Amino acid sequence: MAPPPGMVRGAGQHLAVGRDQAELDRECAVIGPDCQRKQMARELPRSEVTVAPFFLDQYEVTNDEFAAWLRGIKGTLQLVEDADHHYPRYVQENPGFGHPGVLLDLHATYAGIERTDEPGYRARAGQETLPVTQVSWLGAKLYCASVGKRLPSELEWEAAARGREDRRFPWGIAPR
Repeated sequence: MAPPPGMVRGAGQHLAVGRDQAELDRECAVIGPDCQRKQMARELPRSEVTVAPFFLDQYEVTNDEFAAWLRGIKGTLQLVEDADHHYPRYVQENPGFGHPGVLLDLHATYAGIERTDEPGYRARAGQETLPVTQVSWLGAKLYCASVGKRLPSELEWEAAARGREDRRFPWGIAPR
């Protein structure tokens, strides 16, 4: 089956996920005292899984695309103030729309989208075509649904990152 426009087909594959104890020990030895052993142990044990073929967008969602979506639903949104710094920071749906939770963090330093009087939301100057950041899982899920898509599962995402070569990192087998 051919992928829809703008998407690529992820081949179905068998994939080893997680870590075994020896691998965790080796990685912690390389990392040293900063090793987060307890957090890394959540990936125990290593297991074999099968990932069915799937489709994935060829390119990331841009700040322009996400801001346009926010403008389209701005009547359902509210801004919530940052409790520490007291400025409108978190974009979430108004209560009663069925999706409680933050969609986007408008952090002044890290977000590529800003709130304006009109048109409501826009990409920061010079960041229009960069991938959108500071988006919550809920925000990403709702955006995907609005364009007739879905988020990849954890296993699909890992399969896409590893590729058919079963790379350890998306860029290859060695850490940078």
